[in-house]
Order: sequence, then C-alpha cells, then structure tokens
Amino acid sequence: MHSKEELKGLAETHLTYEAHMLCHMSLRHEELARAGIVALDRWALLEASLVHARVLANFLDGPPKNPHPGDFFAIDFSPTWDTTTPTLPRAEIDAISKQIAHLNSKRRPGHGWQLLTLAEKVFTRVEELAARIDDEELSASLSGVSQIATDFRAGLDRFRTLRAVSTTSPTIPNVT
Repeated sequence: MHSKEELKGLAETHLTYEAHMLCHMSLRHEELARAGIVALDRWALLEASLVHARVLANFLDGPPKNPHPGDFFAIDFSPTWDTTTPTLPRAEIDAISKQIAHLNSKRRPGHGWQLLTLAEKVFTRVEELAARIDDEELSASLSGVSQIATDFRAGLDRFRTLRAVSTTSPTIPNVT
C-alpha cells in the first residue's frame, strides 16, 4: 500500500512520463506514416508506443495475481475503480507482448497495429480515472496526465480532419 504522498509523486513523475511517451510516440508514428516515411524510426516509434500502452493498460486494469514490490495501480488512486473492464482486450495485450517481449511467429506486421486507436482507448480510461478520484490532492496530481490526454485528443482530431489514417507499413530492412 502506498501513502497519499507517494501516490502523488508517482502520478506526477512515472505516470506522467508514461502518458507523455504514449501520446508523443503514437502521434509521431502517425506523422511519419502520413509523410510516407518507411524507416527504422517508425519501427522504434511503433515499439515504444506499444510498450507505453501496455504499461498504462496494466496500471489501469489493476494488480495482477503477483504484483512486483513497488508497483502501483489505478485502484490505489480510486478504491472503487472498475478493474473488471479491461482497457485493452486480452488479445491486444497478448499481441503487444508477442511484438515487444518475445521472438514469436505470431508478430503482426507494422500495418497490423492501429496505434492511435490503442492510445485512444488508454487515454479514455485515464480520463475516466481522473474523473473518479475523490481526493482533491490525488486528483490534482493527475492533472498533468489529464492534460496529456487532452493534447493527444487534439493531435488525433488534427489527423482525422486531414485524411484517413495511413496504412503504409514500415518494411523490415534486408540485412545481409
């Protein structure tokens, strides 16, 4: 169990960092896709986005059966937080794990990921959490994360008004 002061610090540092990374990496990936850039940079942005989406989904979905010492979760901020509704479907979490943590024949090609959709699901749950926190100090500690969610939505809206999401896939380099 974390104290209120610990939770405030964790929200203002680690949680804010994860939200920043998911927001900026997924939006930057989309920018490169729309510019037709097919390069290792897009693969790095894809993987970074997936890592941060998974971290935040795990935070939002509650403690696993065997949490690691020091882990913290959304339910620590709001004891009535619904951990039965997953942020991302189990199949998505499993696919993310196969993509970033294992050499697996079931990896998706780059175009098989809808990063902005994944990020939008995560940020929707982040906004739901921020709205449910009753404690004013804990709520204030999430203001940075809430602002990042707002920034993400502004970037997403900008892309939606420009044109449909690109399906151009980064190609795996031929290393000989």
